[in-house]
This record gives sequence, C-alpha cells and structure tokens, in this order.
Amino acid sequence: MQDLVELGAYEHVTNHPPPPIEPLLERLSSPHARRTYLQTALGYLAWIEYDPFRATAILVNNYKAELLLYCHPIIVALRLRIVRELYDEAVARGWVASNPAAEVVPPEYTPDPSCLPPPLKVAEEYVDRCPRRTEAGLRDYALCLLALETPIPRDRVPTLRVADFRLEEGRGYLSVIQGLDRAGQGLPLPDRPAQAIEAYLARREVADDSPLFGLPRLHAPTGGGAAGAGHRAAALKQGARSAPVAWPGRPVRPS
Repeated sequence: MQDLVELGAYEHVTNHPPPPIEPLLERLSSPHARRTYLQTALGYLAWIEYDPFRATAILVNNYKAELLLYCHPIIVALRLRIVRELYDEAVARGWVASNPAAEVVPPEYTPDPSCLPPPLKVAEEYVDRCPRRTEAGLRDYALCLLALETPIPRDRVPTLRVADFRLEEGRGYLSVIQGLDRAGQGLPLPDRPAQAIEAYLARREVADDSPLFGLPRLHAPTGGGAAGAGHRAAALKQGARSAPVAWPGRPVRPS
C-alpha cells in the first residue's frame, strides 16, 4: 500500500492520464500559437464531454460539422489540425492505438493571399486613420508602421510567419528571411510596430507557421440562404469600415 500514487480527478474518472496538452505546447515558439492550441484543446475536451481516448472518427467529424456552423473553414481546419496533433501525441505515448482525427478531411478554403505593406506615401496618409477596433484595421496599422519605421524589404513581408515574431522583455524582434534557406536574423523593432503586431496577433487564432499577416476571417457560415447572405453582408460592411484605402498586395475582404 505504500507504493500507491495519488491520482488526479481526470485519471479517477477515465482510467487514463490527462491528454498530452503540455508536450504539444512545449513544441511551439509563439505564445499566440500556444494560446490558440490550449484554447482549442480545452474546447475540444469540453465539447466531447467524456473520455477523449474513446473518440471515433465519426465523433471528430461531428465536431468539424458543428464548427462549420459558426467558424470560417480556415479556422475549422486549424482546430482540426490541433486535435489531430493532440491525438498524434497520445498515439506516440501508447495511450491510444490510432488517431481518430487522422481520417477526418479538413474543409476546403482559399489560402490567405500575400499581404504587402503599403507604399510609403500611402502609409503616411493612412497610418493614423486605420480603424484599430477591427482585425483588418489592426493588421493594416501594423503594416503601415513596418513600412514607415523599419528597413524590412517590402517583398519579404509576405514570407514572414507567426513564429518569426517574438516579444522579449517588451522589445519586439523579427526574423527577416535571408535567401532561400530561411536562415533568419533577429531584427529589433521600434516600439510602435512591435506593439501593433502584438495587438494584431492577440486577435487571431494561429499556428507557428501561419502567415504573420493574414486575411481577416469572420466567424459565420459562408453558404447560401439567409445565413450566407448575412455573412456576405457582414463581410461587405466590415470591408467598408476597415478598407477605406487600397494598395497593391492588400486583400480587402474574406474569401
């Protein structure tokens, strides 16, 4: 009896160790990716309502179908990826024989187009007018500040990923891509663009390899009928508010 180990509540109920969320988070570089992974994993475990190690592909497909009722397909694809990686970790530890999410096909979606910073003249005129209450406005504000206050080549910006940005002790850095081998050099950022990027990422669901600057995604159905019409109207309304200025390389509405 001296060798008994105290079990947590989860282990008492399911006879399994807790889902391997922490090992998944440890592999991520960006705190925004870790936030997204943690929220998605906990949300999935709350949705499933019972032992996740007994889940089937049918159950994960039901999870996907429910997400598609109120999330853009690119968000659904990201959340399914996180669930799949969670089960991959469990398989690697021998806790389950197979991954129930492996055969669930992610929804189709149009990839994010490249986001280029505006030309300097446009950035000077637009930076103080960016509507920073919206995700699109936060993105445009950060892009304007990159153009005005950093030496980053304009054509490098679309190649940046979320993991290329880091904030250390209040100071922002970007790994600027050098050549084709993606060997990065940490570039210190002025305070304004660093804080603008941080505020923008805080509004998004991302992975380490997500584009640093992406297209705003509305959490609403995109199909036909009244729901689809409402989504399209909301998209146009958001575009009208957040896109008073256009420049080459700037996407203006969700796909």
